[in-house]
Amino acid sequence: MDSIQELLPYLCAEQSTRWGEDDHVLVEELIERYPEITNDRSALLDLIYHEIYLREIHDLEIFIEDFSSRFPELREEIMLMLEVHDLVDTGHLEIADELQTFIEGTDIPDPVTDVFKLIYSTYPLSELPVEVIKSLGAQCIYRVIDDGDYVFRQGDASDALLIIKSGEVEIRLHHDEHSNEIVARCGANSIIGEIGVFTNSARSADAIALGQVVVLEVSLNLYEQLNRDFPATSGLIANQISERVGNHDVDVFSSKVMHGYRIIERLGRGSMGVVYLAERVKDGHLFALKMLRHDILCNPKACQRFKQEADILGHLNHPAIRKTYEAFSAMATMFLVMEYCEGISLRKWLDQNPISDITTIKHIVGQLIDALLYAHQKEIIHRDVKPANIMIDEEHNISLMDFGLARNAINPSLTNTGELLGSPRYMAIEQFTGGSVGPKSDFFSVGCILYEMLAGEPLFDGRDLVGMLTQRLQWQLPNQHDIRPDLDDELHAFLCSCLKSEKCERLAEYSSDRLKQLAREWITS
Repeated sequence: MDSIQELLPYLCAEQSTRWGEDDHVLVEELIERYPEITNDRSALLDLIYHEIYLREIHDLEIFIEDFSSRFPELREEIMLMLEVHDLVDTGHLEIADELQTFIEGTDIPDPVTDVFKLIYSTYPLSELPVEVIKSLGAQCIYRVIDDGDYVFRQGDASDALLIIKSGEVEIRLHHDEHSNEIVARCGANSIIGEIGVFTNSARSADAIALGQVVVLEVSLNLYEQLNRDFPATSGLIANQISERVGNHDVDVFSSKVMHGYRIIERLGRGSMGVVYLAERVKDGHLFALKMLRHDILCNPKACQRFKQEADILGHLNHPAIRKTYEAFSAMATMFLVMEYCEGISLRKWLDQNPISDITTIKHIVGQLIDALLYAHQKEIIHRDVKPANIMIDEEHNISLMDFGLARNAINPSLTNTGELLGSPRYMAIEQFTGGSVGPKSDFFSVGCILYEMLAGEPLFDGRDLVGMLTQRLQWQLPNQHDIRPDLDDELHAFLCSCLKSEKCERLAEYSSDRLKQLAREWITS
């Protein structure tokens, strides 16, 4: 980023995302990461206002004295800002009185007031301060589109985002001259065209009026000015794009060609990204494209982890680890080009097909052991081994995926001791308590997966972090044949050793050579 003003929308988006996950990050934490914020009074006030807004929508009290004591040099500005904030009513309880003053004494609605009402009831622009909405409303224009006409065409320049005032618009993805696909229908108070404006790219799809449609046009120049005046706008739009992209098998990115790869369909969507099936244009070979979600681009650590995943996997060559070939930037985000693996996730497979055969379970676990031993030998700890991160095909061959949380010897700072990263149901106790995480932490996760395959249900089923931590402090592994009547001694011994709570006791009786031997035996059994 060239300046704090350019960084600001991403910081606001990160803050919104983390508050939505009950991580109430304060302005001071952002200042600690970017001390230069304190040199930009306007940027600092924007961040303070954004925290005020977040407290409002998360039903937390807002105290003038609290903010004044935290930022004494800005006391007067904060007091004024809180007075303005009183006009912003996220529940729409006070806005009617304010609007009434605009139109008092006339039977004809003020056009600016009409626009103001539309913006104020359209998320996410409704989250902007009232004064910003007023300014925006005074500069927009209405357009009327007749039934069947194009609001815009796929491939057109993205010169505006549009708010639908009335009517319905159909979004059609154009595959070729003879085929298209309906990907969405949008009605009143929907924003359309924001993806092209945000990503500085051509229109991704056709938008066609179903009946007469009235839209409010926010020109590209006006949107850019709005971003300069109130940088959090970019973060709000990024959140909307993230909600729309990747939620269906086909979306507006389908058929797009980026960096020589044509997107075919969505394969999955996770906490950090969306995975698409794509073909390389020059030869038709299939790949998986992993796209970093737009709403977390603002998180520097998330971006670093995404890049680190490419760096890590680029140096790994193992049949049970999905390969990554390259990374590139497009559509205002980042993509990883990965090996495409046939099959489904082990999570989905377990949900659909409980495993009845011990030999199959050993075959799966043997591959997982072998893959982790290989990664650990390269000084890479996965930290998020779980069924959702394992692909399995019809021959029960697996691919371990998603090294986004992995720690390696090159850049351990991304996963500091004390951070709670990973999936709680499969995490070792040391990951919960902020202890040192190592290879044996990954094998605790293997034990959890093995138990789930044997017993047909998760070992830990707490509904929240506290519940799962309590279970780990109090649980006892059931007797061997209570887990499964046909569970043999060898597999049971390995299970028990993986699930030792104390890391020093975990796998204590298994050398690397013994684990490699077990893996080979189980893979070929």
